[in-house]
Amino acid sequence: RATEIMNSAIIDVFSGIESEDYVNIITKDTGVISSISADSVKMNKLKANISRAVLEKAESSKDFYIYIPVGSLTKYPVLQGVGYRIPIKVSLDGVTKTDFEEEFIHAGINQVKNRIYIIVTARISIVSSFMTISETVSTQIPVSETIIVGEVPEYYGDKLGVVGR
Repeated sequence: RATEIMNSAIIDVFSGIESEDYVNIITKDTGVISSISADSVKMNKLKANISRAVLEKAESSKDFYIYIPVGSLTKYPVLQGVGYRIPIKVSLDGVTKTDFEEEFIHAGINQVKNRIYIIVTARISIVSSFMTISETVSTQIPVSETIIVGEVPEYYGDKLGVVGR
């Protein structure tokens, strides 16, 4: 349920957004990519919008209950799923953390794949009359994926001075 709330909030924020809005590709006069830079102001606004949307969805969602049979609380496999069903309240705390993660992956000769993700983490609490447990739920959303193609040299060499073409 927490993942559904986070995904719903993220879909709301991402509607109408293009990944090109967040990454600036700088090219040389020849049209070759020289660098890629993230628009940090837009990225931070996106991060704040996602955090706010997740919090709003979490606050507007109602607590819900799960029911665990008493037999499932014992160590005996025969009793699993048997007995009176104990109601346990599950609520979303509204504590979220949003961060960016970036990675560069080798994608071939003189090619690099650049990926930027947003990682959203929320804490949920399971509350009953006899226990309280907090768990974190996390989801990863790709914001941008770019392949940078470098120039392939006409000549190459190694440590021994052998040169090929």
